[in-house]
Amino acid sequence: SFLIFLYLSFPFNVVKEVIISKVNETFIQQKLPIRISVASFKPKFPIGINLEDIQVSNVNDPLANIKIGKASVWVNVLSLLIGKVDADVRLTQSGGSLDMNYNVGLAALPKMARPSSSGLPAGNARVTFQNFEIKPLVANVLAFVRSGNNPALQTIQPFLRTEVSGQISGNIKLDLPSFSETLDKMFLDVDLKIGKAYFEMKDETLAIPRQEFTDARAKLKLSKKSIEIPTDTKFIANDIGINLSGRMNVSDILGVNDVKLKLGLLLKGKIEENFKTLLPVILGCDLTKMVNGKMDVIHFIGYRD
Repeated sequence: SFLIFLYLSFPFNVVKEVIISKVNETFIQQKLPIRISVASFKPKFPIGINLEDIQVSNVNDPLANIKIGKASVWVNVLSLLIGKVDADVRLTQSGGSLDMNYNVGLAALPKMARPSSSGLPAGNARVTFQNFEIKPLVANVLAFVRSGNNPALQTIQPFLRTEVSGQISGNIKLDLPSFSETLDKMFLDVDLKIGKAYFEMKDETLAIPRQEFTDARAKLKLSKKSIEIPTDTKFIANDIGINLSGRMNVSDILGVNDVKLKLGLLLKGKIEENFKTLLPVILGCDLTKMVNGKMDVIHFIGYRD
């Protein structure tokens, strides 16, 4: 009972202030414009924490703020007894939510902490989105990229000022092999729908009128080093339509080969006027394939039947 009392009476908010301060100091030292604030930090019995009113802001763009109402992290105690960490994370914001479960062996955690290690240790992750708003996240990422003033990105500056919004629903499943195993044992299944999606680019030279999407879905599966993209993957809006399907193989050094992709592109109105030449070039396609705003191509790289 004393341990429970000590746990519940521990000054978590003081610890929170110290941690957040150190994190923000690190961002300043690294010259990153990101700042984090958390209003409340409370324990969740038996092993977990609850965070409330979380805000990730960008000092270079006051409008690019990510606000999360609540975040909960908790660990399954029974899993610890068999040498595993089974953690659940839940984020809620603007009526939407993100739930993630991550399962990893305790023996893999020390390897993950080593400076020489990269990536996540072997484990299983399951993520479920339910009407999760992406507008603040995209705005913050774009603001961060813009603030870097990278000369190599000057040509795509108009795209970095695009307004993107939508609510993601769907699932991501990921099984990661251990560091000593090949990617043959890696599994990834993505099936995401974006509701109430739109984007708009207000650049003077490459303006894109607001595009409301009637259908926006991303679906792919990675199994035994082969990525399959079914015909369900599509993005259909007022003046633009994109359909993508096909397959490709992934090597152990994360290279891509044996690519066979089918791309369907439909442009109308102002988008056709501004991008009918630019988009095929960006996609590496023959300009003659674009006819009356429509293009259907099959892209091969080292493909073998």
